[in-house]
Amino acid sequence: MAQFRGTGRITAAVAAALLLSACGSGGSGGGDTGSGSQLSDGPVTLRMVWWGNDVRAQATQAAIAAFQKEHSNITVETESLPFDGYHDKLSTQIAANDAPDVIQLQGEFMAQYGTQGALLELTDVDTSKLDEGTTKNGNIDGQQVAVPTGLSTLAIVANPALFAQAGVPMPDDKTWTWDDFADITKQISDKSPDGIYGTKSLGWDITEAATWVAQQGDELFTKDGGLGATTDDFASLFETAKKLVDEGGSPSASESSEQLTLSPEQSGVATGRYAMQLDGVSNFPALEKALGGELKLLRLPSQTGKQGGANMSFVASQYWGASSRTEHPAEAQLLIDYLANSSEAGTILGVSRSTPANSDIREAILPQLTGADQAVVDFMNEVSDEVVPTRLAPPGAAAFTKNFQRYASEVLFGRQTPKEAADGLVQETKSALGN
Repeated sequence: MAQFRGTGRITAAVAAALLLSACGSGGSGGGDTGSGSQLSDGPVTLRMVWWGNDVRAQATQAAIAAFQKEHSNITVETESLPFDGYHDKLSTQIAANDAPDVIQLQGEFMAQYGTQGALLELTDVDTSKLDEGTTKNGNIDGQQVAVPTGLSTLAIVANPALFAQAGVPMPDDKTWTWDDFADITKQISDKSPDGIYGTKSLGWDITEAATWVAQQGDELFTKDGGLGATTDDFASLFETAKKLVDEGGSPSASESSEQLTLSPEQSGVATGRYAMQLDGVSNFPALEKALGGELKLLRLPSQTGKQGGANMSFVASQYWGASSRTEHPAEAQLLIDYLANSSEAGTILGVSRSTPANSDIREAILPQLTGADQAVVDFMNEVSDEVVPTRLAPPGAAAFTKNFQRYASEVLFGRQTPKEAADGLVQETKSALGN
């Protein structure tokens, strides 16, 4: 979870072509980088790790190849991992003093690693053109230890073909409620062949939890790092998730649990089996490519049905950071700066990491966007006046997503009531936060 402020609407600049030539990498000069770290004239090897789908991996590899062409003495050894287990492996590497030099991070883990001193202060990475709110959340204890790779939001990804097949009209996403969502999912499941469901189950993502809690009038985490959500907040979410399974709008508990381990390309929407699922818009191009058909982005439902009441938020899709123990701090920052600020990298990456966090690159790449990429930017524009700020998860919340998923599964399998699971999640989260 990250906070988004003041980026404005994502509009094309009249002089977009000039921006492409003018928006260079802020720290890519040779010699002294300004932080006391000296760029080496000899060969340097950097280890770099990230998670993501094939679309993101291919774009990232292409951007790294361009970086290596510009800096011929630097070799970047890359590893792309599935998200499931990613931070477990990274935490083990950090504990063993064997972390990669350049690391893709998620917000709550970035905060945890930053407070532990495991991340390098990025004094040589230019943040002047990066989104202010999400960049600020990468500043831990007065040190900029991470920068956003792009801007995303949680949305409903819908398959219009499955709606049409079931004879169910697409909803008005400006005014629909969670009750409407539940009704629609049941209708689609009831009117579709076996194995086709209205939606993927709820209860899987920290941003989902934060948005739901905000719709109840609370906040997931408080300014002082405590838990702001109540047992009732979580119980109402778990009740809705159980209702979807019991009424057939979402698949069985076992299938819902299995979905948590799959890549975006293997998910229900991507394989043409679910009419809807909550997902980050950064995954939208990969989902549509995997499906081989048209998908549509919809706002999240709200509790009230009032326009703008969904309490959606803009977040950093991921963060870039570097190990504090890297033997090549100057080169690690040079690579991060290139990925964040270089027009060449921006053109190659497009929206594979969602809408670029660098405002110049964001405007400069708009003329090249088509199809799903254009749909992402258009959707971000459309909801930009409706989003609300959200707070970065505190360090003790690094395990919140897994705990949230575990308690949701307990409810779906009928092993706990929504109230029992909510009580457990509240107590476990408070304990982790030291409340």
